[in-house]
Amino acid sequence: MDTPSISADLNTAAAFQWLWEITFPSVILSGALSIMHPQFYDASMEGIQHLKDWSSHNDPRMNEALALWPTAFTNISVIANRSTPLHCDPHSCAGWYDLLVNVGDHKPCVMAIPNLGLELLYTPGTTVAFSS
Repeated sequence: MDTPSISADLNTAAAFQWLWEITFPSVILSGALSIMHPQFYDASMEGIQHLKDWSSHNDPRMNEALALWPTAFTNISVIANRSTPLHCDPHSCAGWYDLLVNVGDHKPCVMAIPNLGLELLYTPGTTVAFSS
């Protein structure tokens, strides 16, 4: 098993500032997860607590990042100003939730999920939650 470590993208002062700035929306999304799937939320928070406990003795920088980590989700990805090709998250499992949030002021925007026959209006402020 690999030893946990802080991601290179997160190991900067700017990233720590960004974590601080996204605290409020992240807490709201975590709250939504706690309602949609309480067991998953609890398991995620327990996992994050185990990482905090481990990092407090083994990796001070990771411990600093986890002290700021504002969400029950273990991963945050940012896609800026682009369309994405159809894809499947290879690190996800059936029953895990993904929340996609559209931020900014661009319009129009549509989220298409062709294999489900869905096209959703995806304007800024929209959040789409689905099981992976």
